[in-house]
Amino acid sequence: MPTPTVSKYWNEEKGYYLVEQYASSPRGGSIALKEPAKIRAEEFDDSIVDAIVNCFERYEKDDFNPNLVSRMSDKEWRQFSNQHKKVILELNLPDHIDIYSMEKYRGGEHTVIRDSKVSVDKNFASEQLPSVIREAFLKAS
Repeated sequence: MPTPTVSKYWNEEKGYYLVEQYASSPRGGSIALKEPAKIRAEEFDDSIVDAIVNCFERYEKDDFNPNLVSRMSDKEWRQFSNQHKKVILELNLPDHIDIYSMEKYRGGEHTVIRDSKVSVDKNFASEQLPSVIREAFLKAS
């Protein structure tokens, strides 16, 4: 089974975060779904952990639905990518969550920043995730 994954985007200029739900693709791996949860910057500490836990729980429960797959044209993706920083979270069962800072490169695509991985013990996620995610966004471009 693919690793449960959540993407987080931050629009610094407009002051909001997006938490993007993923699903297990029948072709293998994970695929992003439409309608990410939007969290205002001032709600980050109170809302971010619940949003991430909800995405991880749904990843394991929801069946893949091709009508929910996120679709953007190349132009839309480049515009979106230029407006948002990206961080990836992976739930590595049974005990930890890995957080990766991403950097932009050609055409609005993202790649993991070398040595950016931070692991958080699942038992302490509610206490540690908000600050660790903020740090990851500081590294992201």
